[in-house]
Amino acid sequence: MMYINYESTTQDIVEAQFRAFKGNKLYKKSKIQNAISCPLLGIVIIFFATYFNHKTKPIFYICLALMLLISLYSFLTYDKYLKKRLKKIHIDQYGDKTLPAQYKVDDKNLTFCKDGCSISFELRKISKIIKNDNDIEVQFINGDLCIIPNKAFTNEDQKLIFIASLKVIAS
Repeated sequence: MMYINYESTTQDIVEAQFRAFKGNKLYKKSKIQNAISCPLLGIVIIFFATYFNHKTKPIFYICLALMLLISLYSFLTYDKYLKKRLKKIHIDQYGDKTLPAQYKVDDKNLTFCKDGCSISFELRKISKIIKNDNDIEVQFINGDLCIIPNKAFTNEDQKLIFIASLKVIAS
């Protein structure tokens, strides 16, 4: 059994939640729905307000262009908005402080523990292990994701041993 203990920051948690959500089908649906719903409602209102008056047709087209720009802006800034919202939720629950966290690897599971809660991932369901610049991303065949920040490891050797143990148990 292997234990990795570290202090988890708000940024670590927000990044992990964001990347997990981004891999979800709901993310794409929400991003598109957010970009379409408000401008669409505005277009409908403006259309009915200007439909019966031919002199206001140019205003309609100007407003239509404005709504399309708002839609594009909403689509392009959705990720930033989502991260900001996840950060606010986390700070409201825990404050902006570091929290002790732990990763535990046994013969069947990779378990993440934080603030009295834990989530376990079955090692036999690992589909991919990716080493990024700032973390290790462990992807599972059911779509789950576990992100272990590099700062959780005391040195590069511990990180390599951790990855090797995941690969051995998973295969």
